[in-house]
Amino acid sequence: MISSCNSRLGCSSCVTKWKLVSNSAKLFAVPPKKLLASANNQRNLTKFCTYITYNYKPNGTSFKNTATPTRKLLLSAFLTTGLAALYVPTQKHLAHGFWPQMSLFSQQAAQPVETEKVVETEKEFAPKYHLKDVWKDSKITLYQYQNCPFCSKVRAFLRAYDIPFEMIEVHPFTKKEISFSKYKKLPLVTIKQGDKEHQINDSSVIMSVMASYMIDNTHPIADIIAKFPTTTEVNSKGKEVKVIRNKNYLSIDEHLLTPEKEKALLKESKWRNWIDDYFIHLVSPNLYRTLGESYSAFDYHISLGPYYGTWEGFAAKYFGSAGMWMIGKLVKKKYGISEDVRVDLYTACNKIVTSGLRDNKFLGGDEPNLADISLFGMLSVMDHQIVMTDLNKNTKITKWYNRTKRFINKKRTQDLRHDLKRSVESKTPSIQ
Repeated sequence: MISSCNSRLGCSSCVTKWKLVSNSAKLFAVPPKKLLASANNQRNLTKFCTYITYNYKPNGTSFKNTATPTRKLLLSAFLTTGLAALYVPTQKHLAHGFWPQMSLFSQQAAQPVETEKVVETEKEFAPKYHLKDVWKDSKITLYQYQNCPFCSKVRAFLRAYDIPFEMIEVHPFTKKEISFSKYKKLPLVTIKQGDKEHQINDSSVIMSVMASYMIDNTHPIADIIAKFPTTTEVNSKGKEVKVIRNKNYLSIDEHLLTPEKEKALLKESKWRNWIDDYFIHLVSPNLYRTLGESYSAFDYHISLGPYYGTWEGFAAKYFGSAGMWMIGKLVKKKYGISEDVRVDLYTACNKIVTSGLRDNKFLGGDEPNLADISLFGMLSVMDHQIVMTDLNKNTKITKWYNRTKRFINKKRTQDLRHDLKRSVESKTPSIQ
């Protein structure tokens, strides 16, 4: 049975099956390949798909007796409406020119004027290589803890944009793997380019620096890192704290920005700041709410890392879970979280749906942006735990979470160069 004709009109499977039945059925007035290449034969093509649905089986026998009428009706309707939808001409947005989209019928579309415009746009804006290819001569290493929400956020970012990297699980007690670094918090990323090695600290800075470099790699990565300085400030309690004020903003040359891009970046930064400043404080009190839940979380995450079955894993499982249960209580008190920590978590997740998503699939619109990836990364540490079960029952965040996971796994994320101006002088393929 053919179930993908509506999306693969030129597939060899359809052509082969068409040949097998066309001689005896006498349904078509033109050869199969010619019909596949024509946009004016929708009626015949739909007729063919319907005929195949009812009469053809991969082994050449009929399945009239095995397929129920309801199944036939549904599949025929799906094929017919799917084909009709695919023939409706759509306007190609200029921003999509960064990623060439081929016509269903290649260069033989029914409207040569529109096709010519699309081809011209593709030729002018087509990238020489994908975003991830700016890293082809780099060696990227992520130093992390498996159960750390900040580390999970960076993992989600690297995987979402298909960036090649090596992941090193840091020893839970000695931290010997990062003995080279004065900065002892995780995650941290090192990027080796030639004889130079760059270190990026803080999960949000890692994402911002790497995203900025993928947008425009004419600037050395060291220069981009320098644009995210750590400053010392005095907080409301009179205590000195180190902060990176612009960590959730991208470094983009001003002449490349459009009003639409600026508006989108401001919204993205707003949600990234909210995730870092508020949502993150709900994670540990909820993930480690009780000793039992804390043990369950450590047991699961340790099973995914290299210390599973070792004395380090055993110690982390028991002592670490007890420690994080206590830390969860301290975080709850410090940030004024409700006695029932689930209440604040449910409220925050529903806020994302009502105020952030509204009628969109993602915070980034039709595809996940950096805010979606950040939030997904933090929530993903709750996978396979009681807290995620509770979220599924009591909030509307589940559909967004599952959809984001699916898009990230398929590398279908928002193009970082979307809505940017074309730079004539720049040599970076990401914006030419």
